[in-house]
Order: sequence, then structure tokens, then C-alpha cells
Amino acid sequence: MKGTVVLIAALFMAAIEVVGVGSVFWFMKIVVEPSLIEESVVLSKARDVLGARDTVSFLVAVGLAVLGVIVFRNVSGAFSAWLQAHFVMITEHSVASRLLETYLNRPLAFHLATNSARLSKNILVEVTQLIHGALMSLVRICADGAVAVAVVGYLLWHDAVTTSLIMVVLGGSYSGVYLLLRRRLGDLGRARMRADEGRFKAVNESLGGVREIKLLARESYFLDHFSESSLWRAHLYVINDILRQGPRFMFDALALGGMITIALITLARDPNPNETIGVLTLYGIAGYRLVPSLHRILEGMSVIRFNTAVLDRLHADLVSAPGAEVMMDSSAAGRLPFTRDIRLDSLSFRYAGAEHTVIDGLDLVIQGRSSVAFVGHTGAGKSTLVDLIAGLLEPTSGRVLVDDVALGPETRRRWRSNIGYVPQQIYLSDATVARNIAFGVPDERIDRDAVIRAARMAHLHEFVTSKLAEGYDTLVGERGVRLSGGQRQRVGIARALYRAPSLLIFDEATSALDGITEEVIGETLRSLGGELTMILIAHRLTTVRSCDVIHLMSGGRIADSGTHDDLMESNATFRQMAGVTSFRQM
Repeated sequence: MKGTVVLIAALFMAAIEVVGVGSVFWFMKIVVEPSLIEESVVLSKARDVLGARDTVSFLVAVGLAVLGVIVFRNVSGAFSAWLQAHFVMITEHSVASRLLETYLNRPLAFHLATNSARLSKNILVEVTQLIHGALMSLVRICADGAVAVAVVGYLLWHDAVTTSLIMVVLGGSYSGVYLLLRRRLGDLGRARMRADEGRFKAVNESLGGVREIKLLARESYFLDHFSESSLWRAHLYVINDILRQGPRFMFDALALGGMITIALITLARDPNPNETIGVLTLYGIAGYRLVPSLHRILEGMSVIRFNTAVLDRLHADLVSAPGAEVMMDSSAAGRLPFTRDIRLDSLSFRYAGAEHTVIDGLDLVIQGRSSVAFVGHTGAGKSTLVDLIAGLLEPTSGRVLVDDVALGPETRRRWRSNIGYVPQQIYLSDATVARNIAFGVPDERIDRDAVIRAARMAHLHEFVTSKLAEGYDTLVGERGVRLSGGQRQRVGIARALYRAPSLLIFDEATSALDGITEEVIGETLRSLGGELTMILIAHRLTTVRSCDVIHLMSGGRIADSGTHDDLMESNATFRQMAGVTSFRQM
């Protein structure tokens, strides 16, 4: 609808341009030849209607009318420009929001295989590049094209032969230049995208690992990586600008030569200088409007060609989204019932493009309200298995069943609303403690009582109320820099408990903690035992000592299972992980 309004405004502006060109032409013509007033029935009647007593007063009235047309044209042009800008900016917002929605709805496997810098660049840079480049250019091409067609149509009506000759020369020249530049502009656009990807990746890596970079004194390495991509991008834009704007200087000279040619043709037809002045005035005014429009059309087509690679990339991301989920409020859909067990039936998983299977034909039953731990060396498949159980990954084969209901596209989101998840690295936004616990909930919908209840269960409440000046309204800083590692971990546990889950998952959540904080976390686990189902992936085996059952994983399979004491006594690998060689050492 908005695009239709912009198009109508462009057509209206084209009509106004013709009226403006025609009115100035006729005004200049009667200034040069006042006798036309008497010879023309229309002009005579106009003089009588205006009540002009003499030629001078009539010319003043006509001049004021022409000035009014020009002012109205400029006001209309400003309004049309506003419509175009509004249309473009709203479209940019819409496309960026839709692209982010598309990425958020893509499965976890997509995000694991895709660099986040590329996705950020697409949303924050490429959408702007596409909309302000290609779409704005397309809008302006339509507007300028309508003006050009209207002006040329008027010129054809006035003098078809001369106008046709001019348009063949101008049109052929502009078309030829575009065809020569077309392929080069496409190559530049693709190179620009690669350069921007390098810039974003360098910035993300530099700022994301600034502590390690400073300790290792590697600042120059990362700066050089950024500078290389940034300088390449700058050169590409310089070349692009030259290719886009360079032809303008040639065509300005061509337009001036055309005016001289028109004067000579007119003089050859009719030596009357008044006629020559009138014709030159007409074509001069028309050229004043037409040539800039042709410049902008050529420049717009060049910009669109430069951004073709962006259009292809964003179109592929928006349209080709295999495995995309439907975004919805999980509370509105309701939770998937879970009271008995979680069953894994011949479960297998392989990442796209990988040679080896990560989870290989695994069968397992996890009883409700039990505490289960998965341990094993790096690469055993522990985290992948938990992602499958949580419905974040789709099995390559086999099933995950919750109370005999298989997880699928319609049930995974309902199942995930049962789950509280505590990762190894807690992400904290630059917001208050309360907003980080109720992560992703609008301020007006945050349940303060639920925040405090979750903080108490995570043994965080006393710290917040006694150590933080503003309590739960204290800002934690970007990524929680104002909190210690243990405090960030407790906020993560409180976040997982905020919505009262029936399944609580700890993904190596205690691997980075000191002994005192680990004991506090262990106490949290023990206090929740029997109230909800808990799954732990643990780096430190002391954390899983109290679990009902521990599964030792190797090569995507369950190598052994039992209690902590059972595995310590019977399994040498488990004892090696615990740092002892025999059960008697304990």
C-alpha cells in the first residue's frame, strides 16, 4: 500500500513537471512575442478574466501564476521526497525485523554452524545497504523515470524530430555506459560483502577477547586484520563511486553540446531569433529537469547492480529457511505434560557436513524427579545429547519421547517451556539483576515474587539484598562485568528457576567455579532433589556425587552407568576422571 502511494506521488510529480516546463516556456514566449496575446484565443480570454488593462500587467499576472506553479512544484517535491524516505525507512525496519525473526526461528544447528558476526552484519549493515542502496534507488528510478517520460512526451508533442534525435543519442549513451559497467559493479558488490564480513569478524574477535589480547600483547595482530579488510572496503567504495558518478561529467558536456546543436537546427529551419530563443528556452528548461533525472536513473541502476549480491544473500536467508520454527509465546501454547519419564529411542545425530556421528543409536530412560548426570571426556557427545533431550536439535534418526509423546515440530516448543537451562557461560545483558533473572520478559510482566523465589533457591537473595546498593534494580554491566564468576552463575541458576521448570539442565555449569561457590551450587542441587528432574553435564565429578544415576559416555554411546560409588569401584575410566587410581584411595 505504501509503495502504491509513493508511485502515485511520483506520477503526480511527473504531471507537475510537465506543467512547470510548459508554463515557463509559454511565459518566455509571450515575453519575447507579446503579439501572441492578441493572436491566441486562450491568452486573450485569460487576459480578460484577469482584468489586465495592458500587456505589462498581464505579463506580471502570468509571471506570478508561473511562480506559483514553481512553488507548488517544489512543495510537492518535498512532500514526495518525504513519502519516499518514510517508505524506505519503514521497509528497512520491516526487513531487519523479519530477518532477525528468521534467524531466531532457525534451529540451533544453524547457529552452531554459522558465524554470529555474519548474522549481525546481515541485520545491521546489509539490510541498510540494500534498502538505502537498491530500494531507494528503485524508488528514485520510478520517480525520475515518470518525470523523464512526461517531459520527453511533451517535447515529442512540440517537436518530434528534434526530440527523437536527442533521445536516441542520450538514451543510447546512457544504456551503453550501464552495459559496460554492469559486470564490474556486480563484482565490486560481492567483494564489498566479503570485506565487510572480515571487518565484523575482526571487531567481534578483538572486543570479545580483549582480556586475553591485552595479556598476550596481541593488539597489533587484531588491528592489522581489521585494517586489511577496512582498507580493502574503502578502495572498493572509491572505485564504485567513480564508476557511478564518472559518466555524469561526460553527459553534462553532451547536454551542452546538444543545446548548441538544437540552436543550429532551429536557426537552419527558421532564421527568426525570437523562435530560436523560444525553442532554446523550452529545451533548456526541459534539459534542466531531464538530464539530472537521467543521471539519477543511471546512478540508481548502478547502485542496484552493486547491491545485487546483498539482495541474493538476504533473499536466500529470508526464503530458504529449512527447519524454521514458528515463533510464538510458549505460555499461550501450554506446557507439554511431563510426569513419568524421558525416553530415548535409537537416538542418533550427526551435524551437517560432519563425517562422524556424534550420538550413535542411543537407548535410555530418564525417570521423572530423578537426578541424572552425563560425564565423559571432551567429544563424548554429552552436550549434544542434552541439546537433543531439550529439543534444541532434531535427531538424524530415532526419537525423544516425553511421557510417550515424541518430540516434533509441534511439540518441541511446548516441551522447552518445561526446561530451565544453566550453561557453562552465563550470558547477562546490560540490565538489572531482576531483568536478567526474568530474562526476555517485558518489565511490566516481570513477576517480582517469582524473581525473589528463584534467587532464594539459587542462594543469591542474601547477596543481592545485602551487597548490592540497589538490590534487584542494580545494573550488572555488559555481560555482567560487575559480578564475580560465581555470582553470574547464581544469576543463571535463578534465571533457570524463574519459570518453575519441571526439568533443570546444568551444562557444565560448575566447571568454572571456585570450591566455595561449587559447594553452594551443590547445596542448591541437593535442596531441589526430588522436586524436579535434573540433568547434569559435569566437569568436576564431585558435583555429581549425589546424583541418582551417572552415565559415562564415550563415542556417542553410554559406556557405563551407576551411582558414584558403583562407578568408582567398577570403572577405571571413571576413577581416572576423578583423579584416583583405585576405589581404596577414597
